[in-house]
Amino acid sequence: MLDFIIKNYILIVLFVGTMVLLHSSLKTLDEIKRKRIREMLVVITFLAVSSAFKVYYSTLDYYHIGITISSFFCYTLRPAVIILFTSIISKNKPIKYLGLLCLINSFIYIIGLYNGITFTYTQDNILIRGPLAYTSHIFCLFYFIVLIYTIIKQHGRNNKMRTILMFSIMITCGLASFFDVIYDDVNLLDICIVISGLEYYLYLYMEHNKIDVLTGAFNRASFYNDIDKLSNKVTSVISIDMNDLKKINDTLGHDEGDKAIIAISKVLLNVDDNNVRIYRIGGDEFAALCFYKVKENVENFIKKAKKELNKTKYNCSFGYSYKDTSDLYETYKKADNEMYKEKEKYHKKNGRYR
Repeated sequence: MLDFIIKNYILIVLFVGTMVLLHSSLKTLDEIKRKRIREMLVVITFLAVSSAFKVYYSTLDYYHIGITISSFFCYTLRPAVIILFTSIISKNKPIKYLGLLCLINSFIYIIGLYNGITFTYTQDNILIRGPLAYTSHIFCLFYFIVLIYTIIKQHGRNNKMRTILMFSIMITCGLASFFDVIYDDVNLLDICIVISGLEYYLYLYMEHNKIDVLTGAFNRASFYNDIDKLSNKVTSVISIDMNDLKKINDTLGHDEGDKAIIAISKVLLNVDDNNVRIYRIGGDEFAALCFYKVKENVENFIKKAKKELNKTKYNCSFGYSYKDTSDLYETYKKADNEMYKEKEKYHKKNGRYR
């Protein structure tokens, strides 16, 4: 038993860490995404356990069926972890074709248990690779390419940290896969996948310290931090303020007011998440940092947002300013002034004066 613990100490530590994370959750995420994260951590846990037993049984000088079972789970669970990575990052868009390929990979290794087309072990516990032995590695490489494509397409411009993290994960796992192929007595890929899963969870945890708990938009601290950090990339700023929130709070209660703020944030977050970052500044005040190259696109964003808001029972005032200086704070002030001009028109239209 002590020999098993020593040989698999790293995987055991990772297993314990994963189990601890299973009891915590990122409550600012929607339920579907939290479910995907829990599923990913569960699969990572099984992969860590399977890999630990595979390493242990490989040290024996005689064949034990445990090495076949643990190897099978390692080969089939690796792609599943990457698929769950992709499903979390791709904003819950359907990835059924990836799941189908994962099932095909599992089917190939199931067949391989009977005819040796993937792998077998001799009575002396020597691994014999079949013609389809590296199917799992090929599928993992393909999934990583899809994952990187998804990252660049959806987050490459506005979230370089995530892109860099995923590139580093891909390179690390790719090298581990290469070493696993060259050297039969190493087991690096499973460890790298487990570590990568925990790294990404840690990244999500850090990122969600920047998120407003109620709405899922970025919080006020993130806004002022990004004004400094992204000043060279942001082309315009939009100031957004909900109309009549006080009336809702006074007549229907603050719970209804919160529901209104949540509904508005959902609209804003879904209009264009590739070129706009939405922030909740406080109360019913929102702001958006835009990366549009053309001024008309900012106006189109506002038009789309208003159109979607018209489908709800809520209303917002918008104001924007295209950056004409290097000072984004000044740009934000101009956008805020334009927003208040529109809000004033709204109140006059409804017979009220501020």
